[in-house]
Amino acid sequence: MKASLRKIDTESQVYTIVTDTNLAIAFKLLDNTAIGLGDELEVELKDESNKSIIKNVRTGQEIKVQIKSNNIHNLTMKALHGKSRNVH
Repeated sequence: MKASLRKIDTESQVYTIVTDTNLAIAFKLLDNTAIGLGDELEVELKDESNKSIIKNVRTGQEIKVQIKSNNIHNLTMKALHGKSRNVH
């Protein structure tokens, strides 16, 4: 699915993307790949998050990331106070 990079937390080095299917996914880079805000990415989520694949559409480069299962959120779900929109 297509996604774009929406946020970079420079302190914790956590990147957040939003997919065209309204999933917000937060991850950490496992290598020195350069990505920037607004970059178009292709995401393939697997059952096990450590096997997920993210590619930079412009460069075709595969990005090695760490996605924890609690860092995938469905933005179409109503966010209730004190509750999560976590997919898993």
